[in-house]
Amino acid sequence: FENYKSAFEFGFYKYNKNDKININAFRNIIGCAVDNSETDWLERFAEDYISELHEEYRDNMKSYTLAYVNFERKNFEEALKCISNIKYDLFLFKIDIKNLMVRIYFELQYYEQAISALDAMKHYISNTKELSEKFKLSEASFIRYTGELLKARTKGNKIDVTYFNRILSEEKNLSSRKWLLEKISEL
Repeated sequence: FENYKSAFEFGFYKYNKNDKININAFRNIIGCAVDNSETDWLERFAEDYISELHEEYRDNMKSYTLAYVNFERKNFEEALKCISNIKYDLFLFKIDIKNLMVRIYFELQYYEQAISALDAMKHYISNTKELSEKFKLSEASFIRYTGELLKARTKGNKIDVTYFNRILSEEKNLSSRKWLLEKISEL
């Protein structure tokens, strides 16, 4: 994250001033900012640099960024509205948005929708050829552990919090680790 911040602070993020920012790089910066709880920075970054994306991606990335900003600020309904504006023209959006929707539904206590979205994620990662195996493993772990959280919330299943904290901390491939650890600690 600090490398990304420095690249933009010192203008090292593109070769010449007419270049556009790569959409995958923009997506990665969003993820790093969220992982580092840099929501205010992320919002300023998007405002300052969204115009440096190819025009065809700007509206999508604005909605995508705002979905994450609103989620981090616990404005879950607003995050859902932002998601509804996103076109899935980048294959990574499909899994990113499904993951975010599961977390939003969980936060809003829309457990049936969360279970349905988890199921959609599971089918997507098992059938797609667009994602690497490592990425699929990361999302499969998220699905497994979020499923356990949902069972604890909806069916009263007991979770050994100490065990889960250790497992989640040690898991090599795990999407949304910070959020999962936060939800486990709330139990």
